[in-house]
Amino acid sequence: MKRMRRMMTGLGLDLSLLLAGPLWMLATDEVEGGGHWRTADREPAGLAPTPAEAPRL
Repeated sequence: MKRMRRMMTGLGLDLSLLLAGPLWMLATDEVEGGGHWRTADREPAGLAPTPAEAPRL
């Protein structure tokens, strides 16, 4: 019985920690919910090098 209680407590703690991040993002307006993916900006973000700058293997 103790083992089951400890397992359920651990599961509840894990679940609450997994949900804390997304809930915090929603509560602090870090998530932009006003747009739709079809109207997103299509400009490159500049994260990857251009083909001319990429190293050749």
